[in-house]
Amino acid sequence: MFILANDQKFVNIKFHYLETKNRSVSQFEFIQKNEDFEKYQFDPNLKELNTGWKVLTWDEHNHLYDSCTIGRDRKTIDFIKLRDIKLKTCLKTWDLKDDNGNDVVLNSETIDQLYPKVADELLSGFEQITEIKPAELKNLEQAAEAFFQGKKTIDSPPPIVYEFFLSQICRLKLEYVRNMPMPTFVVLLKLAAAWESVTRKWDAELATAGMSKK
Repeated sequence: MFILANDQKFVNIKFHYLETKNRSVSQFEFIQKNEDFEKYQFDPNLKELNTGWKVLTWDEHNHLYDSCTIGRDRKTIDFIKLRDIKLKTCLKTWDLKDDNGNDVVLNSETIDQLYPKVADELLSGFEQITEIKPAELKNLEQAAEAFFQGKKTIDSPPPIVYEFFLSQICRLKLEYVRNMPMPTFVVLLKLAAAWESVTRKWDAELATAGMSKK
């Protein structure tokens, strides 16, 4: 359903959906499964939309979230603003046509005119491919907590902590780490945290046995 290009910093995603009208009001049903696509592939109401997205780097991801914080403590996220900015920042190309077959210009004003369900489906499809799942992120935080703080329940460490840890373990410059595509950063961080945890446990077990690695 998608092709990665340009060092994994650009992703193409193809969407299929059924467009019907009820009393002149358009209704949209996005196809999520292959079996559903096979069911409707010859339906005249089936539409296809090819889209191109910019994959955020870790640094861009953090700046985006920071721009959407509210409140005195700057810890509350305005998720409505976040999703709006992310959609307008990351969606770069599409082959949408109007009723006369002309290309529809892609810009912020056009995105504002999308049906809410369509905008939500587009962004959700992008996030499913490029972003870590909440459960995975929680596991990552718990692993980082044990290493960085030695506590079981703390707030998630600030981005610079993750950046420094990854740069030290992988021997990379901070600038290079910050410009990694966000999915790549998270995968490497999880591997580095797991490697560090196993290494420390192994060292401790060897020390207990009066041995050391050669």
